[in-house]
Amino acid sequence: GKMRLSALVVGVAAAATTADGRTCGNEGGTSSICSLPPWPPTYQMNASTIIMPCNYTGFQDPSTTAGWGVVDFDWSNDLDGWSAATPMNNDERQLIQVKLTKNSPLTPNYTKVWIYRNSVYGYPWFKSVRTLLDDPAYAPWFMMYGNSTGPYISPNCDTNYKPPKCTQYFHTQMDTPLPHPGGYGECHPTEPNTGCDCGTKPCGFYVFNHSATAIINNQSFQEWFINSYMLNEIGGDELVDGFYWDDTWYPGGVGDDPEKGMLADMGLTSADLLQLTASYNANMLALRNRTLAAGKFAWQLLTSERVPADPSGCTAALQEFCQPGAAPQTEAMYFPIARAPAFTNCTVFGCTCKGEADYYGIREGSFGCAPVGAQQWWIHEAKPCNSSYSCCTVEDYTQKPPPYQGCEIVPKVNLVDLTNFLLIRGPYAWIGHGWQGCGQPLADQGGGYPFPSEFKVDYGTPEGLCKETASNSGVFIRQFTKATVQMDCKTGTPSIVTHG
Repeated sequence: GKMRLSALVVGVAAAATTADGRTCGNEGGTSSICSLPPWPPTYQMNASTIIMPCNYTGFQDPSTTAGWGVVDFDWSNDLDGWSAATPMNNDERQLIQVKLTKNSPLTPNYTKVWIYRNSVYGYPWFKSVRTLLDDPAYAPWFMMYGNSTGPYISPNCDTNYKPPKCTQYFHTQMDTPLPHPGGYGECHPTEPNTGCDCGTKPCGFYVFNHSATAIINNQSFQEWFINSYMLNEIGGDELVDGFYWDDTWYPGGVGDDPEKGMLADMGLTSADLLQLTASYNANMLALRNRTLAAGKFAWQLLTSERVPADPSGCTAALQEFCQPGAAPQTEAMYFPIARAPAFTNCTVFGCTCKGEADYYGIREGSFGCAPVGAQQWWIHEAKPCNSSYSCCTVEDYTQKPPPYQGCEIVPKVNLVDLTNFLLIRGPYAWIGHGWQGCGQPLADQGGGYPFPSEFKVDYGTPEGLCKETASNSGVFIRQFTKATVQMDCKTGTPSIVTHG
């Protein structure tokens, strides 16, 4: 049904009265309040690291993530497994992955494992969402197509079924499994003329109605969203330490992963978007409070900070961050590792790589010489020469077997990044990277997420904040109990000297 204006007023009031800090938001784009984790702080370097691993072909072997401080699994993990299951069971498999990682003797005690939840889209490959989609009583909690006749930009019918399976619940089919190769995962129907089994509805990305006011089976939408979706028997399990809350509503629509034409398909006005945004923010604030009370945390509660590479930008940033009240000192910080430039001449492939090749890890950097780490993507998914993503030929993708000459297995950390991280970090801080694709071979073939040796070093604890050596010198120094850390912004020269 249509949203009511009263929800807008309630949402704004709730956000205004309970917000107690500045809004954060990185990666998923949510507008949550920056928060501190509900566990003790640490300056231990190996525990101060973070990654978002993913493996399309199965579960992530714990050996491929061993050493990292936070291991946050993407929803695409084990895509081949959950998309082929009947019914699909993404959420159950996320918990299996958590248990595999947490219970492995290779995983340090300090490692915290997080899982994925989308805050805007309802995925029917999650049992908790599919149960609602299959029950017409819950229709008010989902967004519908704006009219009953179309035409729609995102089709309301799945033509893989004969006859087509249709619904008036709005959905897109981006990143959606299909009953044949070419989808985001592949299901295996048991009957001919049948699409993927996502319950009574077609498979796709459905959209939660955060402004819903209907009480259904003695639950409000917010209560279900928090208790039966985010913190249910899977998210609430004691081995799950936190979450990645993907996507967001803002007055312009859906942030991070919008689908073309979705606002028109749903018939949303600017007033509707303001209301949805306010209701969404109120629900996310309630979720934040409950998550912290449950002893868990979320990526979207981190402040994301970096130090620019140019001399003036570097100097200005460190002058700001080296103050007692600066964000890195008072909030939990995510420091993303810089991406190294893509290869400009991939002689081992006989082609030049660009665009998506850089995005999916065909580059030097956190995966070392990443063609090994991105082998599966390179062979099976990369676009051939006639696309805008790369100028390689089909033969380059299919006839270049590993190993790739000149590739190093162990990644090298950018010393500038590590130096700046140590200079500005507070008691809650993590350095690492978010999602970088899911195509990889097994660990013994060089895949996975090797833990860099620089992150294994004990730098001790800081003896104070970083300081500029002289007024506008551009040289910043910080003493740790076991190291001296210095950055010369004018020359771009980092220095970490360890001592007893």
